[in-house]
Amino acid sequence: MGFPTLWRKWIKECVCTATASVLVNGSPTDEFPLERGLRQGDPLSPFLFLLAVEGLHVLMEAMVERNLFTGYSVGDITPVSVSHLQFADDTLLLGSKSWANVRALRAVLVLFESMSGLRVNFNKSMLVGVNIPDSWLGEAASALCCKVEKIPFLYLGLPIGGKWCWRMLVDREGLWFRVLVGRYGVERGRLCVGGTRGSTWWRELASLQDGGGTLDEGWFGGHISRK
Repeated sequence: MGFPTLWRKWIKECVCTATASVLVNGSPTDEFPLERGLRQGDPLSPFLFLLAVEGLHVLMEAMVERNLFTGYSVGDITPVSVSHLQFADDTLLLGSKSWANVRALRAVLVLFESMSGLRVNFNKSMLVGVNIPDSWLGEAASALCCKVEKIPFLYLGLPIGGKWCWRMLVDREGLWFRVLVGRYGVERGRLCVGGTRGSTWWRELASLQDGGGTLDEGWFGGHISRK
């Protein structure tokens, strides 16, 4: 990436001067130097990791430019194609349903491992689909050597995709509440459900809030419950 020799020496010094010891039967061993890897909690760690995964970003961009991978299109008037999002050591890959995309992702991950020396932890990787048959997701997950998940799911013990369902009903200053008010309106101080022409998901959620629905019905039934 064009970093000067002096800068690289500084970074190497930061990485290689750390020491550690291991507990064996409750007793610490003699300290030994760390010559590879990053220190946990080191402020430099996220920055250095971003430099390492820059190669994954370049590979994904090359796949998109060569029409080997089709990202997810956001917007109607001026659509933007999103193929990947990265934050520190977490990467989210987005694309349309196609076997071409599955093959492209597999090729990108294999190339990235070969170039960087890093290893993708497929045991922690998951494939999440929206309006995609479970049978297809299962076959694609097998090809990518990962597991299938559904929204909402747990990530590092925290629920992803479920919290906002109830929050948007009570947070009147939040973006979700304002969007729903603009779409369905307010009646007697409560959000409307839009009648028979409204959103099925929204009717299910409002029904659960009112206590008129059952947890065995609809998409939200298997995932959302009151505390």
